[in-house]
Amino acid sequence: MNELVMYALADGVATLTLANGKVNAFSPDLIASFNRALDQAEQAGAVVIVTGQPGILSGGYDLKVMQSSPQAALEVAEKIRRRVMHTPQAVNATEHVDSSVSVGVACFAPGKTCSFEKLYAQADQALYEAKRLGRNRVVQSDGG
Repeated sequence: MNELVMYALADGVATLTLANGKVNAFSPDLIASFNRALDQAEQAGAVVIVTGQPGILSGGYDLKVMQSSPQAALEVAEKIRRRVMHTPQAVNATEHVDSSVSVGVACFAPGKTCSFEKLYAQADQALYEAKRLGRNRVVQSDGG
């Protein structure tokens, strides 16, 4: 693997450790490295544990990417949705469960103010719209 995600396999368990030197923020490079590690774990038929650097809570997505444009935020959410959809979760040695992700994305224009509560409500509304439309999709709030 590379320095962004460390991969260790022991007794059928793959441990993926985020090690990007920031605050475990998901940047495009980290997502690519994470996908390679997931591919490796899938080939090994391993159960996956994801962890970060000791003492650092995951910071979510790289804010530079998320703040660059609404389209960038949507692309990150879509990449994660696709990866989860294409990675069956092992129940035991012979059975697996398919997973899906519904995501609501809300953004506000640079220079504009928006309360956390309003932004959260818009993202939540978009999430429920994704579920209403059939789940397993990314929906952007219309800002209403």
